Amino acid sequence: MDYLCIWVEILQDALALQEKGEVEQARGYSWLGFQWFDVHANPQTLKKMVTSKLLNITFSSHSSTHYKVADPALVREAIQAMSEPTSQPEHEMLVDLFDWC
Repeated sequence: MDYLCIWVEILQDALALQEKGEVEQARGYSWLGFQWFDVHANPQTLKKMVTSKLLNITFSSHSSTHYKVADPALVREAIQAMSEPTSQPEHEMLVDLFDWC
């Protein structure tokens, strides 16, 4: 499994947790965000996702770091686009472009 598939799984879990957290927050409960163990991800992977602007750190202390998806709508759209089947071109190129060299 390549890292892109792993990132998609992490983001799907994060989005589900964030939706639940927002519901709890609307009920008056405090929700700081998810932690690495909530999405079963290595903290270094989450750090890469922060530097890639997919996640934001919402709380950090010596003992924990909490994250939220930076742009949930955009992430959902990207995941959906990646899961749609791609179509093959109608005509395949029969001649190699560099055959004439």
